[in-house]
Amino acid sequence: MRNEILRVSHLYKKIGDTLILNDFSMNLYEGEILGIMGLRDSGKSLLFRILTGDEELDKGTLFFNETKVSQYSSLLTNKIALITKKPLLEKNMTVTDNIFHIRRHRHHQFWIREKSYYLQTKEQLNKISININPNSKVEDLTRIECYMVEIIKKYIMGAKVILLDDFSQEFNTNEIAQLYVWLKKLSALGISFILAGYRMDNLQICSERILFLTNGTTGKIITNVKRKQVDENLIFQMPTFKHKKNQIKEKENIVFQAERVSIEEVGEISFKLRQGEIVTLVDFSGINNQRLFECLMNLEKMKKGKLYHLNQIMNGKRLTDRSEDCLFVDFNLKNSVIEQISLQDNLCLGNFHKISTAGFYRQKSMDYIERDFLNWYPNEELRGRSDCRHLSEKDKMAILLYRIRLYKPRVIFCIDPSRYTDALIYGMMQQELHELAKAGISILIMAKTVEQNYQLTDRFLFWEEGKLVENSFDF
Repeated sequence: MRNEILRVSHLYKKIGDTLILNDFSMNLYEGEILGIMGLRDSGKSLLFRILTGDEELDKGTLFFNETKVSQYSSLLTNKIALITKKPLLEKNMTVTDNIFHIRRHRHHQFWIREKSYYLQTKEQLNKISININPNSKVEDLTRIECYMVEIIKKYIMGAKVILLDDFSQEFNTNEIAQLYVWLKKLSALGISFILAGYRMDNLQICSERILFLTNGTTGKIITNVKRKQVDENLIFQMPTFKHKKNQIKEKENIVFQAERVSIEEVGEISFKLRQGEIVTLVDFSGINNQRLFECLMNLEKMKKGKLYHLNQIMNGKRLTDRSEDCLFVDFNLKNSVIEQISLQDNLCLGNFHKISTAGFYRQKSMDYIERDFLNWYPNEELRGRSDCRHLSEKDKMAILLYRIRLYKPRVIFCIDPSRYTDALIYGMMQQELHELAKAGISILIMAKTVEQNYQLTDRFLFWEEGKLVENSFDF
């Protein structure tokens, strides 16, 4: 049985008048890779700053190697190290120089112990099978290699516990899989890791156990034996819903159709989208979906084939040139909500033609839209706002979803909607898309995963060797 290396017991921490960490407890074993799953601003980064001594705790106890220690004990010096989202490396220096911060001797123009440091760096890189030349400049490395150099640096300097803050936000699935291989080699040497993130799929690739941080405390801890088997909705006690699958009939209205469409480096594809149907195109690489999305936005990229909307051939440069019924939705909330303008203006973006007269907004219409929005999404703090700065992601998502409602499209196209949201906000978005589908709106989702869309989707189409293949699942 592995020894316990770190324990946090009944930790409390306030920021201002807000209690962020509320009776939080956890433990970590020697050589373990522990994941901490939490929504944004749930206290993950604050916990890490407390463990490294950069933030004072209000109340609680820390144990290191089963010995009770104060937050600033010398026992913790260099023993717990933090890696931030972007490693702090000097790009114009070599790997060895970055690890050891070699300085020139003030009397001699040569590197002190240069060969010794080079050999030590090479030995540690070889130990975990990282094929990097210690004399390579950091600017020539891939981003996952740069990240690993920072981890190796902490390891060489004596860290026993390494904290990776929001690591999954920066890397794709392949990079995280490679990182996992390297972390496992270090964990075999007795190094422990805590990974903090809000993407369940990425945390499950690396973690042996996953701790769920909810309302500032430990909500649940699971052993990650069967990867990809955790329902985030249950963990966060979100009201799950089961989208009643449409019984598709061939005679039902076809709202949108692609017929033998050919785009860059992709073979001919065909698919149909029926009224009120939600279809997900799954592309594990994301490349083909991105090309198709760009083609639908700019029809000039289509090499051959035909697109139909309500049995009418779509020509021109963009689908939206020919029909206001088609809507492309970007769920990146940073791009979708403009902070400098008022709530009313944000709600009306893209709907100018519906509420304007002679080129001017009708104030009565805008006042009505704001009242209707607040009836649909009750939040009195938003009423009458002259700008949308410092809104929560939930508020921003509500604005975007209401804007879609106001537009009243017949077809919605969106790409990788889970990429920019955490589990709670994504659940809110799923619920609204379900309601839109019930109202007869057709939705085409282009995604990299199945798990986050299986409750919502009527049909899945998979990219295989440049073609779309339909598949069904019994969930």
